[in-house]
Amino acid sequence: MKGLSSIPFQDIHVVISQRDIPLLRLSALSNLQRICLEWKRPYYSRSTELSSELDELIGRCPDLSSLEIDARWMHFPRFFRSTATHHSLQQLSLVEVEVHPEHITQNLHHLQHLKTFGLRRNVLQFGSDSGRITKNISNGQIWSIFEKQNIKLKGIITDSVHDHSLSSYLSSYQGLECLTLYLGKPLAALVEPDRLLLFRLFTALASHHADSLFELDLLAETSAEEEAFWPFQEEILDILPAFTNLRGFGVTEWGATSFQSVAAVQESIVSYHTISTC
Repeated sequence: MKGLSSIPFQDIHVVISQRDIPLLRLSALSNLQRICLEWKRPYYSRSTELSSELDELIGRCPDLSSLEIDARWMHFPRFFRSTATHHSLQQLSLVEVEVHPEHITQNLHHLQHLKTFGLRRNVLQFGSDSGRITKNISNGQIWSIFEKQNIKLKGIITDSVHDHSLSSYLSSYQGLECLTLYLGKPLAALVEPDRLLLFRLFTALASHHADSLFELDLLAETSAEEEAFWPFQEEILDILPAFTNLRGFGVTEWGATSFQSVAAVQESIVSYHTISTC
């Protein structure tokens, strides 16, 4: 990336799809407003160096407003180690990035103006005598921090539908516009989604965001041994017509697909369409 620092970029999107590549000199750039980094392979021989390069780049971008990281083995607090700048991030998306509630608290000065937040596959991964271990990190405290700090998000992308704190957070303000929920079992967990928690979540949406919500996407991943988890029980179907300003309503399944789950999705969509257009 030699010489790129003289080019007036506003954003950069880097996709790493090989295991061994020359070290990216991200720190040669500066003054970006959007940084998007995707790490497609599960391993990378220079993860520490790449994380350091990202940290230096963020420190050289005082007007950074959007940070999107999809990269296993990275840790959120390392992104801001070398910067004294108080960034005004408006969009933050983290996939397979390890982030604990205390990391959010320590970096609140970067997040006070946050409008869109994505958090998926938030896991702690470490080595043991029996091999690599993956452990879920609870996201509940993060939503509680946002609630206490009065951070009112316009967009949310998350798989943390298993924690009542998300429903509590959604009940604390009005104005959510876009919501994407990843349904199914949490990563590396044996528990099934809690339908009661999902009902509470939809109730919070209907009571506080019915007028503002214009995009709702539900995504489910299934294995060969299980049926898709579709949140279309009658009590939730009864809530859907409350979202009168929806312009986008998406339902997606990937993985093993059964005829029964496909039929259930089709029936649910038809039911919703019939109810909302009467």
